[in-house]
Amino acid sequence: MTPDELQAAIEGNTQAMNFLVTEFITPSAQQALENQQALGRVIGLLEQHGQAIVEIDERLGQHGQAIVGIDERLERIEAIVSGIATTQAQHDRWLQDARSQQAENASMIAQTSTKHDRMFERLDERLDRTADNIDRLSNEVQAVANEVQAVANEVQAVAEATRTQLAAIIGNGRRIDRLEQQAS
Repeated sequence: MTPDELQAAIEGNTQAMNFLVTEFITPSAQQALENQQALGRVIGLLEQHGQAIVEIDERLGQHGQAIVGIDERLERIEAIVSGIATTQAQHDRWLQDARSQQAENASMIAQTSTKHDRMFERLDERLDRTADNIDRLSNEVQAVANEVQAVANEVQAVAEATRTQLAAIIGNGRRIDRLEQQAS
């Protein structure tokens, strides 16, 4: 090959190389660099996301523990609600029993009240009869008292008359004694 041919071949190769470098290698290298940078950013993001996933996992663990605590509280609440329902059922039974007892007591009170009303009616009748008897006896006692007073008045009159007669007899006896003394 002649120097000119060689020179022409080198120039052709240089142009081909320049074309390859300009059209393929440089853009590919730039693309590779951009891809590497993008990959670095993706790796950074993946690391950030990995750390976020670890934090989320920790939070999920905490939330899981909180959920377990909530489940335990719910179980206690269910036990309390069950106890309240049982207590409410007992209170309902007690209330029903109390209402039944109240109805029985009301019935007994009504019966007792009726008996007492009858007893009080009979007692009122007896008291009325007793009051009538007392009035009758009081009138009889008053009549007897009036009779006793009349007899007492008669006895007093007789006693007064007897005193008067005795005084007259004593007066006569004194006169006789005086006359006898004068006559003697």
